[in-house]
Amino acid sequence: MAQGSSVAQQQMVRDFSTSRTRALKDIINSKPITQRAGLPGFKSRKTSLISLNYTTRGFSLKPDTTGKISIPVVWSRTLLAAPSSVRVSQDSRGHLYASFVIEAPEAVYPATQGDYALGLDWGCE
Repeated sequence: MAQGSSVAQQQMVRDFSTSRTRALKDIINSKPITQRAGLPGFKSRKTSLISLNYTTRGFSLKPDTTGKISIPVVWSRTLLAAPSSVRVSQDSRGHLYASFVIEAPEAVYPATQGDYALGLDWGCE
């Protein structure tokens, strides 16, 4: 635990605590097994892909020259606001992806006519 970012380690402990609390609450409330959140398990280093959460204390979008880890970024779209957290995950080819959490500005959309519905693409995958 002495190596690596303490922010990422603290976030992993928080995520573990949240998932365990939800699972135990479902057991106490006698939810049906099919609807329960399962207890958190361990990931295998050999078979699992990297996935880390960082809060604003753990990352910066500015170029870093202090010798910390720096990842070159290829943006798929511009951010509408400053991010509050980021999840860095790795796919099976070894590519790293960052998903930013931002406060989206509130938008008013026109009303639909008749029985029609309006669909929105949030850009989530």
